[in-house]
Parts: sequence; C-alpha cells; structure tokens
Amino acid sequence: MNRKLYYTFIIYTILLLTGIGKASAQTPHGFMQQENVKVPGITTDSALYALTNTQKQTTRIYSDGFGRTLQSIAVQASPAQRDLIQPMAYDNLGRQAISYLPYAGQATDTSGSYRSTAINTAQPNFYNQPSQYLIATDANPYAQQVFENSPLQRVLQVGMAGNGFQPTSGQHYKTVIYRFNSSATDGNILVWNPDGTFTAGTYYANNTLAVTDGKDEDNSETLGFVDASGRTILKRQVLPSGNLDTYYVYNYAGMLSYTIPPLAVNKLATNSYNLNTAPLKNLVFHYTYDTMGRPVEKNMPSQGKMLIIYDPYNRPVLMQDSNMRVSNQWNYIKYDVKGRVASQGVYTDATHIGRTVMQTWVSANYGSNWYESRSSAGSTGYYTNVVFPSSSIAPLAYAYYDDYDVDMNGTPNFSYMAQGLPGEGTATSAAVKDVPTVTCLATIGSGIAAGTWITRATFYDKRGNPIQTQSNNQLNFTSILTLTDTKTTVPDFTGVPQISKVVKVTGTIMPYTITVQTNFTYDHRYRVTSVSQAYNGGSSSVVAAYTYNELGLVIKKGLGFVSGSTYLQNVDMRYNIRGQLLSINNSKLSNDAGVTNSDANDVFGLQLLYDKTDANLGNTAYYNGKVSAVKWMSKDGSGTSSYERAFRYYYDALNRDTAAIYAERTTASTGAFNTTHGWDEDRISYDQNGNILSLYRNSATQGAGTHTGIDNLAYTYSSSNPNQLLSVTDGTTASYTGAGFRNLTGGTGSYTYDGNGNLTSDPYKGFSGIAHNVLNRTDRIYFSSSANRYIDYSYSVDGTLLKKRQYDNVGGVATLQATTDYIDGFVYLNGTLQYFAMPEGRVLNSGGTLTREYTIADQQGNVRVTFDNTGTGGAAKVRQENSYYAFGLIMPGSTVATPTNDNKLLYNGGSEWQNDFGNLPDYYQTFYRNYDAALGRWTGVDPMAESTESMTGYQYANNIPVMMNDPLGNLSQAQWDFVLDQLYNGITGNYFLSDGGGGGGANNSGIGRNNGGFDGFHDGVHGGSTAVSEGARIGAWEQSAMSAGLAVSQLIYENPNANVSYHQAVIGFENGPNSLTGNYSFNYTIGIWDNDKKEENITNHTYNTSFNYGGANQGAEDIRYIIPTSPGVFNLRKIGNAYYTNVTYEEVTYDLRNPLNLRTLHVEISSLNVMVSDRSRWTKEKLTEGDIKIKLAEIFTYARMDVRDGFLDNRIYTPNEGSKELIKQLDTIIKGWFTDGKASTRTPLQWIGLPKSNVIMMFP
Repeated sequence: MNRKLYYTFIIYTILLLTGIGKASAQTPHGFMQQENVKVPGITTDSALYALTNTQKQTTRIYSDGFGRTLQSIAVQASPAQRDLIQPMAYDNLGRQAISYLPYAGQATDTSGSYRSTAINTAQPNFYNQPSQYLIATDANPYAQQVFENSPLQRVLQVGMAGNGFQPTSGQHYKTVIYRFNSSATDGNILVWNPDGTFTAGTYYANNTLAVTDGKDEDNSETLGFVDASGRTILKRQVLPSGNLDTYYVYNYAGMLSYTIPPLAVNKLATNSYNLNTAPLKNLVFHYTYDTMGRPVEKNMPSQGKMLIIYDPYNRPVLMQDSNMRVSNQWNYIKYDVKGRVASQGVYTDATHIGRTVMQTWVSANYGSNWYESRSSAGSTGYYTNVVFPSSSIAPLAYAYYDDYDVDMNGTPNFSYMAQGLPGEGTATSAAVKDVPTVTCLATIGSGIAAGTWITRATFYDKRGNPIQTQSNNQLNFTSILTLTDTKTTVPDFTGVPQISKVVKVTGTIMPYTITVQTNFTYDHRYRVTSVSQAYNGGSSSVVAAYTYNELGLVIKKGLGFVSGSTYLQNVDMRYNIRGQLLSINNSKLSNDAGVTNSDANDVFGLQLLYDKTDANLGNTAYYNGKVSAVKWMSKDGSGTSSYERAFRYYYDALNRDTAAIYAERTTASTGAFNTTHGWDEDRISYDQNGNILSLYRNSATQGAGTHTGIDNLAYTYSSSNPNQLLSVTDGTTASYTGAGFRNLTGGTGSYTYDGNGNLTSDPYKGFSGIAHNVLNRTDRIYFSSSANRYIDYSYSVDGTLLKKRQYDNVGGVATLQATTDYIDGFVYLNGTLQYFAMPEGRVLNSGGTLTREYTIADQQGNVRVTFDNTGTGGAAKVRQENSYYAFGLIMPGSTVATPTNDNKLLYNGGSEWQNDFGNLPDYYQTFYRNYDAALGRWTGVDPMAESTESMTGYQYANNIPVMMNDPLGNLSQAQWDFVLDQLYNGITGNYFLSDGGGGGGANNSGIGRNNGGFDGFHDGVHGGSTAVSEGARIGAWEQSAMSAGLAVSQLIYENPNANVSYHQAVIGFENGPNSLTGNYSFNYTIGIWDNDKKEENITNHTYNTSFNYGGANQGAEDIRYIIPTSPGVFNLRKIGNAYYTNVTYEEVTYDLRNPLNLRTLHVEISSLNVMVSDRSRWTKEKLTEGDIKIKLAEIFTYARMDVRDGFLDNRIYTPNEGSKELIKQLDTIIKGWFTDGKASTRTPLQWIGLPKSNVIMMFP
C-alpha cells in the first residue's frame, strides 16, 4: 500500500508589487509555499509556523504573471542549512532556452526569499568557489538550447552544463535536423505488409516519412523515420561501415507486430524476406493478438514463443514458454474476488495442445467459478481451489490479503512481535485492507526437502508503513504457519526508517540465533549522516559516516569508526559540473589538502577522465559522457603501494567498447605512463546485433614491461539462430589456463541451448549439461570430467537463490563436498555462518566472533579492495584486491594473496563470482542469469530484451562495460545512475538484510540532482535505444500481465478489406466481472468528427447498448473509469470505413470507502474519435437513486467519447473542465450510495462491473 508519508500544507501568497500591471513576464507575482511536516500533532497554522527546519521541509515556488516558475527554493535545505535555489528563465517566446544548475544561497539569507540576482550574479559566483563548497568550478553552470525559427519551435541544438558543451562554435553539443525522407539520401525504405511479408519493389515514396536526424556530442548519429500516423517505421544508426537499421511493422489496428533488428535486416535478401522461417524468425520480435486486441503470442529472438491464455474477464490465467511446451506445462494464475492474484503454480495438460485449443478449453471451464475464496483447507493452500485449473496442478505460491487468519479458524496465525526498540510502533489491522499480508512461496530444487515453503507475514502501522516482516527459512522450516525470523523497522512520522532490527533463527545451525540492529542518523533533509550496528545485543558502533557538499552529493565516506573523527578509511569523492564522478581519493593516494583527497593513508584511489586528457597518458577526449580513461592505485596487505595503473578506452560510432589499452608508471612518477599493454583487452569487433566477433587479451606482471597474449578469440554463431554462440577459437600459440578464455578440455565442440535460449552445455569449460527449472534459473551444472561431479541450486519460487551444493566423485560415488545456504544476506557454509552483509561491506563469523570487513568499490560498484582493522595499531589492512578487464574478467597477478574466506561479491555491482571447482563455473551470478566475463556474454537471453531491441539478448551492458552494468541481469543501466542509486537510495535500503526494498532516499535537497552521465543508448536525440513510442511498444507484457489489474483499453480489431469494419472499444475488468444481477439499457447516438470539414455526424447511427451491474460481490471497493483529457481531433486518419486518432485519457479510480479520494494514472491509448450527439442529456436535474443505473451508463459512454466541446449542465466545457465535471457528477452519485463512507448492505449497487465480454459499444 502506498500512502502519503507526510502531511503537506500548501500556502499561496500574492506579492503586492508596485506597478504590477507593467511588470515584465519574469517579475514574480507570487509564490506557493509547501510545508512537509515531519512530526505528528500539527493541526493549526500557528503550530505549523512555529516548527523549525528540522521538523518540517519548506519549499517555495515563485511564479510570474503567466504562472511560470521563476525560482524553486528549498528553504534551508543544504547540508549547511542554506537555501537551495533553482532559477529558471524564459525567452521572449516563453521557452526555456537556458537551463541553470541549482545553487546554494548565502548564509545571511535563509528565509526562502526571491533572489533577484540569482542568474546574473549569485549562481555564477557559487560555481566559482570550489574550495568553499567542494563542487566543480565552471564558467558555464547552465545548458543552452537552440530552437528553430518556425511556429513549430522544435529543438535544433542541445547543450549540457559546463564550458565546452554549449551550442556555439568550437564546443560540443547535440544537434537535430528535421526533414523528410529521400531515396537519394536515405536509400529505399521498405514498406512492410501488416502480416510481416514484403512485396518486392514496395518502398516509401519520397517525402512520406518525417525524419529526425540526431547527432550527439561525439557525432554518433541516429535517425528516426516516422509515418503520417506518428508511428516509428525505422530507426537507423550510422556506422562508417554501413547503417544498422531496425524496422517496426504494425498490424491493421496500429499495434506493433514485428521488430526487425539490424542483423535480421542484413539477412533479409538472402532469406527471401520471410520473417516466419529460420534464421529470420529467430532474430525478430513477433507479437500476435486475438480479436480483442490482447497479446496472445510473443516470439522473442532465440527464445521461441511465449503463449498467453485469458479468462472471460481479460485476465491472463495461463502462460507457456518454449521449455514448458515440451512438457505440456503452463504457469497458471488464479485471482480472488477483487482481481488480486491469489495463487500461482504449474498446470500440466497433455490433451489440450496449442494456444487456440487451450483458450477454448479455458473459456469452456470458466462458468460461475471465476474467483478463489479463502477456506480452512490447508491441502489447497487455504483457498477453495474452484477456479480452473483445479486438478493436475502443482501450486507454487499463495498470497493472502486483509488479515492474518490464513487457516480461517477465527484466530490470526501471526501477530506483531514487539522488539523493545525506541520509538517502536504498533501494528494495526486497519492498515491492511487491500494490501498483501502473507505470502507463501514454494521451494524448487533437490537441495531442499519437498514441501518446504518460505512464508512471510508483513505488518503495518496506522500510516501504512511496513514495520515488521516475519518469515521462516530453509534451515528451520517446520510448517508453513511457523515463523521464527523477524525484520523490524522503526520509521519516523514520515516513514523514513530510523532503526532496523533483524533476527535470524536457524534451528540447529550454529549460531542458533543472531540479531543485527542498525541505526540510521540523518540531517534535517534526510541525508544519511551515519549508520551504526550492534550484534547479538552488544554495543552499537558506527559502520560508516557520510559528508555532503552543498548540492547534496556525497564527498566523503568514513568507513570503520576508530574514535572522534577518525575512521579506518576516509573515502573522498569529487564530481564534474555534470555530476559525473571524477575521483575516489586520487590515483596517487596522496594528500592534496582536500582538493581530491584529504589524507595519506588511503588503500585505494581512482581518477576518471571523460572530456579531459592527460598528456602523460595519451587518452582521447569524449564529450557525450563516455569514460576516456581511468587511473588507479591500491595498497597491499603490508601497506605498499602498487604501480599507478591506467586504461585508455576506445569506442566505435555506436559507443561500443573496442579497446582498453593498459599503461602504468611507478608510484612516485609524474612523467609519462609506460604503455606496456600488460592487461590489454582490445581488437573487439561486433556483428550488426552487437554479438562479439573477436577479442584479444593480454596478461602480465606489474613493472615487468612485458606481456603475454592469453586470448585471441574468434566467435562463430549458429546459422539458424545467429544470436547464439556456436564455438570459440583461440588463436594464441599456447594454451593459457591461468585466466581468460580457458579451453580446459582441448575440445572443439559446440555450445548448445534449450528452447528458452539458455546455455545447456559448454565443451570448453567441460560442462556436459546445464539444466534449468521452470523459473528459467540454473538447476544443475554437470561436469564432463566425471558423471558424479555437479553443482545443484535451489530457489524460492520468486527466483531467490536459497542453496547451492557441490558434489564430486569419491570412490565412484557422487559425494557432497560443500553446501552453501543463502538467507536474506546471511550466508552459511556447511551449516556454519560465514558472513552477512552490512553497509559498505560484510560481517565475518570466525568461531562465534563477529568482525567487520569493509569494501571500496569503483564508479560501477565493482569491489576493488577489501580491508579490516588488523593492521599495525589497528590500522586498515588490505585483505583482498581485485582489478578487472573492461568486460569484467579478474586481472591475474594481484599483489594481495587471496584470503581463505575471500569476498566473492565482486564485479557488476557485487555479483557473486562462482569458482567452486578450480575457478569453475567461472560465472558472475545475478538474480536472473549468469555472466561469462571471459566471453563478454550472458549465458541466457535478457528477460527485458525488448528494451534493447536492436541488440542481441546475450550482450552485456550494451557492450559498454566501463559505462554500464547490469546487477540483476535484466536491464543495463548507466554507471553513474548505479552510483547515485548507491549513494542516495542504497544507504537506507536493504543491505541484503531485508526481504524487500526499503528505506527513504537521502537526496532530499528539494531541487533534485543533475545527472549528466552517459545514458548508454546510442541515441542522443530520443534519449533511448529506440524512437518507438511507448504506445507502440509491447514491452515485457508477460510481466505486466501478471498483475491483477491488467487493462485492455484500445481499438483492437479492424479488417480494412471488408465492406464493413468492426471495432470494439474495451475497458478492462473492474475488480472482477459482475454477477449479472441486473440488465439496464439506453439509446445513444454517436458520430465521427471530420478534422478537415470540422463537422460531426458525418455518419450517424443510433445503438441500443446494455450495461450490467452486479450486486453479489460484497467487499469490492474500487470503481475505475476512463475519461478523455485531450481533444483528440489531431492526426485523424481513415482506414477502411473508419476514422482513427490517438487520444490521451486519464484513468481515475475511486476508493469507495472514501468517495473524495481520487487516485489517478495517466495512460495513452488508441480509440475511435467519436462524439455524443444527443447533448440534451446533460442537464441540471438531480439524479435519483432510480436514475443512477442509466446515468452511470451515460457517464461511462461519455467517458469513452471525445470531450472536445461536450455539453454538461447546458454549457460548454473545455476538455479539462468537462473531465472535472464528470468527476463531480460521479462523486455526487457515489455520495448518494453511502451514508457513512462504507458500503451499506442496503445499497443495491455494491460495485460497478462490466458485462462478461467487457464490450462497451460495437459500431461499424
């Protein structure tokens, strides 16, 4: 449940200015003041005004006479309690041609007053005082835009903050050119038929596609081609060797049907342009819809088809991927009466094969039993199990809502367990209405006994904050209803956690019980200032402390409290004007009086170069945010510094990594780096989809001046499935097995894959088989060296790894060698606690003694050094050091010996390195899949592959591994986004100790941070990997389909070749279907609006439409309807006999427990542009209860219409006014139903549903 965590007061003030009638557009006319109160009991103005800045957060927004924001001021919001001011300015056409960075005001004025000199004096002065504020110095703390001189006022040039990045001669900025297509310039652009076929010789004529041609600061070029309907037809990325084209094909209803990536485009001519046969069908994205517009099949590159089956109420109930199809299995979903997911599992049916047959079978089996109810039967998971499928199922998950009486015996099975914490809250049953209270997840894998379930119960305080989670674990499981572990959070009034206490109980495993209490301290704007921990009831001590500059960026982390202001390590961080990280300490580990580093005992330092060059290194400057070079130094266990080491990075025109060239110099040297090529990773090339074709790699010893070529790899891909790696050839003269790609078998075989695209064998590492479970996770890895050597894995059904077991051949028998259990960040080896995670490191267990071990990571979250306090005199001592090649392989030759209990949470934001048998499997394990750093590829397909549809699903980090990473294995993200996530959100997050995300962010400056980092998607124009609009993109619909609230609201079927085109306008289910207890009809007239003739009623038809309302489903509490918020008469187009346009709608949900509570969600859908012709309906008469049924039908109908100039109450309303009036009238109706804010048993209408077909209107 998401509830507002603080009270907000808004105060409007009008400034009485002299000569206000003559004031310019940028003279402030007034301000809005928002007060976010942090303490309870404030109910009067006087009490509000008396609060200090530690008790409330004040923001003032000054506006000019046109209502435009001139300044947004977070009052006393900086760490030094100065005002943070965000100035804004507009040109004479009202455009923001210059965007200014925020700044901190003077200490002498912290009242939130308007700063008349902000732009010309105060803001520039702020960015010219680095020693005072520890911020970047720059003469241009702003970003300019240049607009075209036309009524369209489109952006032509875009700068970034900083000198050298403004749209002027000699600087670097983005450019955009707008034009129409030309065969002379763009070549022939294919016209695809909606069914994915291509008719030879059919190309787009000149000037029929709008072209957006964008170049970024480094001249990388991307073009988007858009048709007259606003659909992106083609995205083109420009390379010197040729263009990379991605085509988008739409069906007759305008929905995305095919996405054709560049490698598929390259193979079209040689494969007869046939997208439905190999290899093309294994390269394209293909979406199939039924006649109601629901996605029913999705073919993903290298994965085969995903099938989805719906119940009669448009809810997904069965889904099947390629692997499950082999076993005739389906994932099923069952819902409760409110449309919430009640249970999930696996259904097996060898009789009804195929989507069409199964859809018919499901539809026939959904009669009166369309929802699950709670029951006392434990054998069916305390649900009735009446919804199809009720047999041949293996339940895997149950969810319970509203209470804690799981077994329905009248007594709660779980209750809040007080921990005696200061300020601890009390759980309340009032807060759990409509929220999940208990979940039960089955375990999958042979390592955990059958019948073991992981149960979690969540308790909430009166404000809806989750304050305690109770659970069990695989080491102490006795029953589904016995919980022993707790995680308790003490939030303040606003919901920000102050204390967290974790209790882990493991039954017979030592230690039997362990407690970890974490205390957070914040400044007045919720920036975390320190984190402390205590273990097993001992005394608390500071783990880490944080210091910020005046813009709220972390500039120092103190790790390992010693005394006073002394820490084992003070980690200093500095940033450029665009907010990119420049240094962690510095690469000399020298004290430069705080410019970059404030002390001389550092164990690790790093410096990043982007647009700057180092003459001693010879790097190339880049201006679009890419890392040009990195320099670093570390110390070993004795405190001896390494060489100063460096990589220079090189990229192609798509910003893909092509080389990382190594150099080094002695610790004391300030001269030129010696380019020894010691750990080069270069000669990297790619095919059109970004599959790596070649890679060369060296290894060396620091200071040796020589190197050894360990990899000279050539990649070969399958001819039928070209994204799948078939074999690798190493061209080095000698087999090097110390690092890199290792052909440990000497074999020349081929990789194999399953139907979902998962790797199933590796002939080079010697994996004879890799099995996967129904979660698409690795189940077991078999070694070809022995039939009795293997590793198996066990999970909870949500995909969380719980256990890993290693078996080896002993006397001809598979014998267990080691068992590792993972329990919410606590890791046990052979039944003994090894460590658990803490902020900035981990806590090790040695014979019952707990010791802290700290880590320092680089800009991507890759752990570089691990240290503790066992140095001389309690100083920091390095226990482990790791450096990495560009694609993440650990560089051999570290001067620090690997400790016994080494840290394996290393690369890619702390992914666990798997090195169980002789550094095998040699994968980085993430939540979704495994990464092979030696090859620079994943072992499975990206579950979010559609977000990078122009690239292979096996690529890592968009092939920009020094700029991006993918900690979960599902989505690449920019490195600076990851760092900011760590600094601002992770500090009070879960630290692997919680069973969910949590914690308040720390960057509450009131302004927001500037992220000038590289976005990683090669597209400086559209800001993403594709120009396809969200409306055209399917996205990962199997994920969205899992939600209980799936809504289908769009024009869904059309046959332009028929004499009559039939269309259905559909609104998704509203908390489930109705029970058909009433049937009410009315007549209405509709007409099509012609945008050219500006007329309506071109085609008038009167229809009789029925609406059914049910009264049997007691307890449902939401009503949802859709109202238009934009005119919708633009881009009108005719297809067949019908007119189409894109209309923006607003989905409004009423909480019927509180009729005044509106929750809104903006969505964009496609609909026929229709008008209500009979305007006489909208009159001022008061509605009686007898009229409610008919009037609601009209409101729902009108909500589907265009409110361009609709009449309500005999007057004309604007679209927004019309929408508000609809809300007002509906609110009046709903108020009449309820006398006390709750559903009355006497009320004839308990909730509003839709007919089984969910069809609101049918029309030709």
